Amino acid sequence: MNLQKTAREIYLEMMKQKARKLKKMLNIPHHEALELTAKMTGWKNWKEITQIDEARARFVISAEKKKKEMLQQYPDKDLVEAEYERYKFIQQKK
Repeated sequence: MNLQKTAREIYLEMMKQKARKLKKMLNIPHHEALELTAKMTGWKNWKEITQIDEARARFVISAEKKKKEMLQQYPDKDLVEAEYERYKFIQQKK
């Protein structure tokens, strides 16, 4: 019997994939990539992401899909790269 993944599980997988890309891109430890991924996507830290409920997970999955669709206008940009650049820019302004 196959069970369908929950929205929470799907979102966590999406964030882990982003963290893996960041880890390779920036050559940083995995735990740092997880924390950076959380902060880039608007969370306080990785632990907060892991406590997400189903309704919120559905909402943020939809938001991630929209970000991906919008970024398709720029084929030379990767979603993770673009988010990281935006995050760095915002951090510099603080």
